[in-house]
Order: sequence, then structure tokens, then C-alpha cells
Amino acid sequence: MLTLARFMQKEGYSVDLVLGRFRGELAELVPDGIRIINLSQRLSLPTTLGLGFNALFGLSAYLRHERPAALMSSLSRGNLVAVMARQLSRAGTRLVLREANTFHNTGKLTQLLTRYLYPRADIIVAVSRGIAHDLESLPTIGKQMIRIIYNPIDIPAVNELACQNMSHPWFSAGEPPVILGVGRLSEQKDFAMMIRAFSVIRRSRNARLLILGEGDKRRELENLVTELGLEDDVALPGFVGNPYYFIKHAAIVGVSSKWEGMINVIIEAIAIGTPVVSTDCHSGPAEILENGRIGQLIPVGDVGAFAAAIESTLDNPPEKKILQQRANDFSVSRIARKYIEILSGEV
Repeated sequence: MLTLARFMQKEGYSVDLVLGRFRGELAELVPDGIRIINLSQRLSLPTTLGLGFNALFGLSAYLRHERPAALMSSLSRGNLVAVMARQLSRAGTRLVLREANTFHNTGKLTQLLTRYLYPRADIIVAVSRGIAHDLESLPTIGKQMIRIIYNPIDIPAVNELACQNMSHPWFSAGEPPVILGVGRLSEQKDFAMMIRAFSVIRRSRNARLLILGEGDKRRELENLVTELGLEDDVALPGFVGNPYYFIKHAAIVGVSSKWEGMINVIIEAIAIGTPVVSTDCHSGPAEILENGRIGQLIPVGDVGAFAAAIESTLDNPPEKKILQQRANDFSVSRIARKYIEILSGEV
């Protein structure tokens, strides 16, 4: 969303970021000139009502007073709030919903509300073909409402950050190759499977595993590392502001997810030229990696296959040029212009 906002601002559009709550590691990356609308401060309802109510009535008030030409929301719950807020505001704002996750991986209530509320938007953007097919299975959503637009990557910025003057002892000359995982330490990302696969790899060769991210599975993953006796070769340093340095210097980026919408780290890795091995989860990885042509895909949860794919990729990595050519399909200039066309009502 920040990438899109930055590009649209450069194209001369006035951009507001309207947020349920403005906090987190990315807050400092919001470009100057983009206005932040913090709904948790804008309207103070009793805390017992929760952030969702603040967001709903705060967003409705914003639409009613500001009358923006278009509103794009993202994530399932945010999308539901956006639809209800536009209804309450009675504003004529064009509404585009961006869906980044599969419908069937949301809760029962969210699924029910999705069936009822999503058709009230003007356009629904699916970030992968898999998500589009998921949405098309709902009888209330017409296929004509759905557009497939992949996530944008600012390739020059990613490569510039990858070349920043940083250091890590595991990337020193003569050190074993590093397998890198990036993402929330959550059930969805299934880093436990990655750690088990790494333990198989360590039986036959020297290597290291570095997992960047934070989440509720940290203790469980740390216990697994200890149980497998991998303390010297596995590190979980937490959230890192610039993961691109690590992606550039890693031998492989591993993706062990059980499900995805469209996973940015795969696009970022191939933009830098780093090989990727991924589970063939629904959805996203197969679309990016062209069904295994530029990166191996393995069944979800298959420890042995994941280990074997990493070892064969270490021995025979794909050409950097081929990876980067594919990454150009996700460039911010190409993708953002598609969003601008939809937000402006041109398509």
C-alpha cells in the first residue's frame, strides 16, 4: 500500500492513508506529503466497542466530510468496514476492495459478511488468480466485478536497499550458505516445517537457516530448534527493517506457507536475483514462479521434498537474469497504473 501511495503521489494525485490505528514498524516509511488519517484518534467511542466501531464510524465521517474521488481498502475486515462506511456516509466515492487472502481461510462471520457486502463495492481486486477463482465461486459476486492485479514491487528501491552497507557474520567469506525465511512467525507461514527440513539438510551438508519476523509462534519455533539440536545453525532475530540485504546475500529464500494470497517476498527475491523454493500453496507461488519453471514448488507440509528441493537448488541455482526478467512483470510503474485506471473509473 505504501508503494502504491508513493507512486500515485509522484504522479500528482492527492493521497490520504486512512488507518484504523497508526502504529507499527512501517510508520516511519510513510512519505512526506501523504496525509495520515488516524481513525483511532479521530472519533473516540467507548473502548468497550472496540477498534472496529471506531474505524467504521470514523471512516464514514471521513467520507462524508472529505468526499474523496475514490477509496481503496485492503484486507478482509478492512474491506467490510469500507463497504459499511460508504453506505453510512452516503458519499458517492468510488470503492475498490483489494482482497489479498483466500475467502475460505477467513472466519465464518467474515465469510457471511463477504457474501453480502462485497457485491456493494464497485470493483474487487484479487492479487492472484487463485484469489480471483475463490471469489468467483461466491454466487453473490459477479465475475465482471473482479480484476486480477498483482502486488507492485519498487524494483530500483529494493535493489538499492539490498546494497546498503550492512553486515552479518553469517554472510562473511567462506561461511556456509544461508537459507532465508521471511514473514510472521504464524501458523500460516509454517516455519516449523522449514526448520524440520533444514535439520534434514544438515545431515549431509553445512548450511544455516535465518528466519526474519516476529509472531505468536516464536516460543514454539525456538523450542523446536533446541529439540533438534540446531541452536548453532538457526537464528530468529525478529523483525528487520531492511530484509533486502539478507535476501541479497542468502543462497536461497525458502517459503513454507500453508496458504497465501500473493506473497511479496518471492517477487522481492527474484527481483534481487536470489533463488526461491516454495510450497505450492493456494495461491500465489505457482503464478509467480511460472509453475516451477524459475523456482521449485513442493507440496504443502512435505518436509522431505522441501529439503530435497533446497539441496538441488543449492547445487544448481537458476540464472539470476531469468529471475529478474520475471520480476519486471511486477514493477510498480506497471502495476500502479492498473490501480489508477480502476480507481479513476477508466476500466
